[in-house]
Amino acid sequence: MTVHEIQGKEYRVNGIDMNVVVTGEGPDVLLVHGFPDSIAVWRHQIPALVKAGYRVIAPDQRGFGLSEAPRETSAYAIENYVADLAALLDTFGIKQVRLVGHDWAAAVCWQFCLKHPDRVDRYVAISVGHPTAYAKGPIKQKIKAYYIIFFQIKGLSEWMITRANW
Repeated sequence: MTVHEIQGKEYRVNGIDMNVVVTGEGPDVLLVHGFPDSIAVWRHQIPALVKAGYRVIAPDQRGFGLSEAPRETSAYAIENYVADLAALLDTFGIKQVRLVGHDWAAAVCWQFCLKHPDRVDRYVAISVGHPTAYAKGPIKQKIKAYYIIFFQIKGLSEWMITRANW
């Protein structure tokens, strides 16, 4: 499966139009991409999971890929991403899921697990550890995550990446 072969369908989820790939049959696996990715990041995992007998649900998160990108900054609060996942499961009538979150989505999915533990059969976090592990980690680890602060300062990242003709 190539990036160009991954085609989702639009669903209305939690007040936004969300692009979602749904394919395969069997136990549900929800793949949630990180920043600045889209469902295309799962192009190798989707066919492997389908072949292994799973139904894969892979959304473009709000503001990414082909999903709607609300204009209000407040729309991007982590609580909205968590609510999007719960609403997406509701859309497909899924009570409990195998959850995989990568990068930024790993942080979102950790919060989903904390808020909706009954909806998670198991969770795989890729690239981001448990929230308390980061908080208890040494200063060296926190320095390695400087870029998180960079993206929190309104306008800074946009200004930086547009310098020198992109």
